[in-house]
Amino acid sequence: MKVKESEIVKLLIYNKSAINLGKHLIVRARSKHIETQSHFFQDQLNKRRMDLNYCRTNIQ
Repeated sequence: MKVKESEIVKLLIYNKSAINLGKHLIVRARSKHIETQSHFFQDQLNKRRMDLNYCRTNIQ
């Protein structure tokens, strides 16, 4: 059985710093441990399979 990948997964995130880290992977000494975990998200964002959007806390 084949699954179609027709829609972009939209993640609603309430932390703007997390969104920026996901969209613009910048390695710093304090965030170096996050680098390996972020590569998956960076790859999916580049392939337009995923989108990160800001969502206020009271809307979640």
